[in-house]
Amino acid sequence: MGKNQKDPKTILPDITDVYKTLFGDDLVSIILYGSATGQDFQPGKSDINFMIVLSEDGIEHLD
Repeated sequence: MGKNQKDPKTILPDITDVYKTLFGDDLVSIILYGSATGQDFQPGKSDINFMIVLSEDGIEHLD
């Protein structure tokens, strides 16, 4: 996602909406990981990392 000034908690709803629109019921989970999950997060310096988990059918839509 790149460098971002925002708090990860404030952008998670928007990220969730985008992926729900794209994948619907094939969206299994969105996982926040890395420094954004703890005290090490530094706005403007730290990346915000998300892992998107899709059902097997959802993976077929990635083409």
